[in-house]
Amino acid sequence: MKTATWGDLHGHNNWKTMNPVDYDLIIFLGDYVDSFVLDDKSIISNFREIIRLKKKYPKKVKLLIGNHETSYLFPAYRASGYRPSMAKIVVKLLTQNAGLFQLAYQLGNILWTHAGIHQGFYDLKIKSGIIDSDIDLAATLNRLYLEG
Repeated sequence: MKTATWGDLHGHNNWKTMNPVDYDLIIFLGDYVDSFVLDDKSIISNFREIIRLKKKYPKKVKLLIGNHETSYLFPAYRASGYRPSMAKIVVKLLTQNAGLFQLAYQLGNILWTHAGIHQGFYDLKIKSGIIDSDIDLAATLNRLYLEG
């Protein structure tokens, strides 16, 4: 299986150098927004294009949530580079397309997340939340994320 993994784009469109038809699986690891060098318009345009790619290839493309997206969804937490000028449109894109995003993706024994999982965090916050219907760790993480 040929897989492309893209992380921490922060508005950059270098992912466009790939031809999606050449891959069986394309995984974006989050942090689509916030940049110290790109303008709002470029960042939002790129984010919209990534969402369109997911809609075009719904089974092939996986969109994970990063801490910068979480920063817009949860006002108590702000990642570096947060832009009030983009907040409304980022929140709108995330909420209108919520079903396109997930916290984790797993294929066999390979787990993709934005920033990994520390053993201590797993033991403290995740392990006790695993239920029989969770088919893998990604299913547990995605369910726990949706449950809040």
